[in-house]
Amino acid sequence: MAIEYDIIDVFEITGRGAVVLIGETTDRSVFNPHKVELLKPDGGIVRTEAYKDLVLRRMPNATPVEKEGYLLKGLHKPDVPLGSRLRFVD
Repeated sequence: MAIEYDIIDVFEITGRGAVVLIGETTDRSVFNPHKVELLKPDGGIVRTEAYKDLVLRRMPNATPVEKEGYLLKGLHKPDVPLGSRLRFVD
């Protein structure tokens, strides 16, 4: 069964590619690639692999916030338009 998540933010790691953040924490492995589809608002679908990492954001005088992020193999920030979703197909 495929599971979809809203992408809440996108950023670029120079030399590596686009990282998307989702608003939920999953039990997916950080060691293995995951087959995913990027669902674009225009109906386009891009198939790739995603590598999980946890992103910790620290703000002055605030509790740190941890989000789940995925590096999308072969994609860059301009490839992920606002309103896209991430679908896990593995």
